[in-house]
Amino acid sequence: MKVWHKVPSDNHIVHPFKDSEQVIACDLPLPWSEFWSIHCVRKGYNIVHLQYLQTNLFFNGHPILSIFRTILFILNVIILKLTRTRIVWTAHHTTGHESEIELLDRIGRQTLFILADHIFVLSPPIRQQIESEYSVRAPISVAELGNYRILHEERQRGGDPSSKFPSAGPVVSMIGLIRRYKRVPLGIQAFDHSNVATNMLIAGKPMDTSIHTEVQDAITTTSKPVTTHPKFISDAGLVEYVDKSDVVLILNDQSTVPATAYLAAACRTPVVSAPGGIKEYLITEYDIGIVSDSTSESDIGAAIDEALSDSDEFCWEKFDQDHQWDDYKSTHFEVYTSLIRNT
Repeated sequence: MKVWHKVPSDNHIVHPFKDSEQVIACDLPLPWSEFWSIHCVRKGYNIVHLQYLQTNLFFNGHPILSIFRTILFILNVIILKLTRTRIVWTAHHTTGHESEIELLDRIGRQTLFILADHIFVLSPPIRQQIESEYSVRAPISVAELGNYRILHEERQRGGDPSSKFPSAGPVVSMIGLIRRYKRVPLGIQAFDHSNVATNMLIAGKPMDTSIHTEVQDAITTTSKPVTTHPKFISDAGLVEYVDKSDVVLILNDQSTVPATAYLAAACRTPVVSAPGGIKEYLITEYDIGIVSDSTSESDIGAAIDEALSDSDEFCWEKFDQDHQWDDYKSTHFEVYTSLIRNT
């Protein structure tokens, strides 16, 4: 059995397979990065496991290039089907984070939901959303992610940052790549409404200059101290920042799996979020934080205060039991073995 994951080898999603000789994860150089199905056939892979669909569909350029790339992606999938190479896809979410052309994103996803041999999702709500929004022919399995603290401590990408953690607390943090859907300006406004939190940390590289400007403008509206670290955060830095925080604030407005919530649970740091999406499911299902009554800054600020006041009331054991990297790995190998057996 030879399985290729179409992601870099240091990506968190394939880290549990790092010691497996049967699973290879890598990006390809041009031209193979665009004609990857031919590469797979030449290398004799039995299974191709696709991950982040938007990286296959979109160019940072003219929309015509994205249309061309979508057609090329579908041709690659068809070539794999014609050569009886099994296709597995992890559907991380139902829409792309920053899809340039929403229709292309949906066409790409629907293609895989019909032609893939198996679909993985990382949380039950994603499965429910997929089944309600798309026509799905492939079987769907849930493979819960494992302990993110262990992952970051083992991976250690990027070296140690110079710590910019606030010297006094309680500290509310928003950590990770700063993208528009994470609603960092709303988080700053909510922090301003908190009666208990005294400092805020915003750590992560802004996706573009416009979102960086929006964050800086929001900071000017509060009289309370906000510390920023607008750069790539290393694995050691992520663990340090989440571990030291009193509350991790996650306000994603997309149905994405919030990796920071997994790290926060592993570090025993409460999570505060607004209603909706997988973040609400994780908090309510596992009692790892507080969901605000609404998306208003005042209600989110009140949720921050509640989490800081009841920090000893949260339960972490069930989350630990349901999120093990060994289980994640074994679930994948069960599917891989079944696909090979039925070839």
